Amino acid sequence: MKNLHKTPLQAIVFLYLALVLLLASCASASAPAKEPPKEPDVDPYPQATREVLYIDRGEQFFRSGISETGDFLIPVNDPVREGCTFNGWWVYCDEGVIDLSKYMKLHPEAEQVTAQARWVNTSFTMEQYGTMGNTQDGAIYGNYILRFNASGSGMIHDMSTRRYVNSVALDSAMYSKFQPHSNCTVFGCTYYEEGDEFPLFYANAYNNYDVKIDRRLGTVGVYRITRDDRRFTAKLVQVIRIGFTSDKTLWMSGIGADKSPYGNMVVDTDNGKLWFFVPRDTNKTTRFFCFDIPAVTDGTYSEEFGVNLVTLQADDIIDMFDATYCNYLQGGCYHDGKIYSLEGMGTGVSPNVLRIFDLGTKTEDCVVDFFATGYWKEPEFVDFWEGDIYFSDFSQIVYKLTGV
Repeated sequence: MKNLHKTPLQAIVFLYLALVLLLASCASASAPAKEPPKEPDVDPYPQATREVLYIDRGEQFFRSGISETGDFLIPVNDPVREGCTFNGWWVYCDEGVIDLSKYMKLHPEAEQVTAQARWVNTSFTMEQYGTMGNTQDGAIYGNYILRFNASGSGMIHDMSTRRYVNSVALDSAMYSKFQPHSNCTVFGCTYYEEGDEFPLFYANAYNNYDVKIDRRLGTVGVYRITRDDRRFTAKLVQVIRIGFTSDKTLWMSGIGADKSPYGNMVVDTDNGKLWFFVPRDTNKTTRFFCFDIPAVTDGTYSEEFGVNLVTLQADDIIDMFDATYCNYLQGGCYHDGKIYSLEGMGTGVSPNVLRIFDLGTKTEDCVVDFFATGYWKEPEFVDFWEGDIYFSDFSQIVYKLTGV
């Protein structure tokens, strides 16, 4: 084997290279590890910029940002309303009236949302006032309460004495074609003639129980009520009809979808407006339409009814809004800027409630829950007398409500 012999120059080069490698190794061992590149900042809750306007009894306040659950901030404490239970924050939208959380999930792109406080009143009291006539709606004017049945036949009592006065029939009850159901009846604020004791009287009429081509959707009889001592008469002087009840985007909510598209009406006696409202089953809302009250001389003569017929078209609508769904409309009335609407059939599926709609905010102000307090009889009549609210069911017993 050949013996390798290094020259002094080779030895020096070898030692130099070894030293360089050793120093490089030491430097590498002592240097800190290089950090991986940072990911760009990402907001884990993109909906955090949403702004929610909360409306509680007309007062408005904003909350925006995120909550601990990563959705949105809600008021720390539930709002308080005397005599009522808070029923959460709700949004009125195309899908109907839905709770705020559900709306946020359905509309992740929404930047501004309005949520309305909803209230349930179960602390009211019912004081039996008297047994005063008939099984459908009615109305109070002066000291007289008029109550009607499903055929337009009425009974009149004196509210101050609670005694029977006389009977009265809506004269259209004689016309089988008209069939005044009297589901909702109200006094208006205009008169047939100057000097009349009673303003014009409005009663809706529909063929609820008969299968006919014309089911009298959105049809109202207008009556002149006169009195000769204790004798009352109610003469049909005009018929008002909604002309767009077949419109499935305006009045109805779909083909064959609405179980009771007949509609109720009340008169805003403070502002001279006529409001129609109808439940729309598809999106579970009630739609409200406002019109100017037709003059009693308006319309064209109808051979069918023997009086002038006024047809209100979509162009005649001066205001419109959607609010909480009414499940089987019963009687209704207007008082001090609000519509009071009874509903229900006395069952768990269709419980008895009184919904109060604020025409200023165009939302449900409160719901009076009769059913939750054990009152199962079908509600029919609601109206005001001397500033107090009165209610009745099909049994003809009239109650004074307090705490509403």
